[in-house]
Amino acid sequence: MLSLLLFTASGLAWKHSGWVWNRDVLPLKWYISDYRTPSLDEDYQLQLIFDSYDNWIVDAPCAQLSHSFEGVREGHHATGRDNSDAKNTFYWDDPNDEQGSGILGVTYTLPSGQAAFARDGIIYVYAFDSDIVFSKDIFWVPSDDVNNGCSGTPVEAVATHEIGHQWGLGHSCEENEVSAGLCEDVDIREANMFWAAPGCPDFNPNNPFTSDDIEAMTSLYGPYATFDATTETYGGVPLEVCFSLSSTSALSNVNWLYGDGQGDNIDITTPEDYEICHTYEEKGQYTVNVTISGNSEDCGDWEYTDRERAMVVVCEPPEKAEGFDGMFTAEHHDGLIYQMINQADISVYGCIDQIQWDVFQGEELIQSVSAWSPKIEFPKEGKYRVVLNLGGPGGITAEELSIDVVNKPAEGCSALGMKGTSTALTVLALFGLGLRRREN
Repeated sequence: MLSLLLFTASGLAWKHSGWVWNRDVLPLKWYISDYRTPSLDEDYQLQLIFDSYDNWIVDAPCAQLSHSFEGVREGHHATGRDNSDAKNTFYWDDPNDEQGSGILGVTYTLPSGQAAFARDGIIYVYAFDSDIVFSKDIFWVPSDDVNNGCSGTPVEAVATHEIGHQWGLGHSCEENEVSAGLCEDVDIREANMFWAAPGCPDFNPNNPFTSDDIEAMTSLYGPYATFDATTETYGGVPLEVCFSLSSTSALSNVNWLYGDGQGDNIDITTPEDYEICHTYEEKGQYTVNVTISGNSEDCGDWEYTDRERAMVVVCEPPEKAEGFDGMFTAEHHDGLIYQMINQADISVYGCIDQIQWDVFQGEELIQSVSAWSPKIEFPKEGKYRVVLNLGGPGGITAEELSIDVVNKPAEGCSALGMKGTSTALTVLALFGLGLRRREN
């Protein structure tokens, strides 16, 4: 069994494929091609798909899934990844001979490109078209025969698995993870969404899932809550950031962890409890983690954890890194070329977003360079001033170094006047540019 476009989330339990259906298009409409397999009764081939959809609907009620059969597509045998007609169609016996041996079925899903939401740093997109193709030359076993000493492949197990992919589920565990000994949990190994299909009599049509399957589907379509920042998340110390909750169901409690060792636990009783602000007092890059509890009619009490990694960046004016005497130094490279060596503190990613080197001969600006540690070629021997200008959300800093430039080969030594002057600047003229601000 195979699902195209599959990516793996963190952890060893259930995974998602990265797509999801917009609830505005539910019930999910589907068709069946009139290209059927002679190995199964024709009416059963259709009923089987109804049963496989209903497995998810009945056993994962919190997901609130629904589907609708739209009819038989007469003479329609176009399958595969390029068949993007926005009609979710089932095909038997791989009419286009696209699937190799050992494959039981394939779900070909095409994303729309429209983002649905982001969780754990992963952007989910809405699905546009999803066809399911069953392979040929498979000894399919109907569900009524699973417990009758059969030795083939339970077709309902495969159909249910592929429909799981169609909804947006990945495998509970991949083959390489099994060989690495990473899938010992029985709920993972016996899940319907395990990479390999169960044989007879392992598949139970009356109980086709483990809790891993149900949690996977519920986490994708069931009640959940998320949060977003309503103010700038990128700035200088101190930085106040305000957050707002949103949810598909009523909320009862939220536990905020702001990433700086501070947090708030709030019982939600009014709409105002959906909003909160926090002030960051020290520079750093912070991950915000929120655990949200709620209650819904279909699921009862539920809990969902959402996090945004490195969501908040708090900065001070640029400064030299620990262990250095200044923001930069210079070394002779060759001839009149000198290598600038940037020694600025970059421990907080994003706190330096502008850089410019200005070269002066006396009071005359003769050259400007925008690079982290450039090689600068001076016009002739003499004394020069090099000013490093660094800017970021925390402010602007400039430092000056006097250099006695000597024209000599690379193996020679440079003569540097190491008189440095560090100046906190409050104008943007040195940059000729405004500071960048990150959009939320």
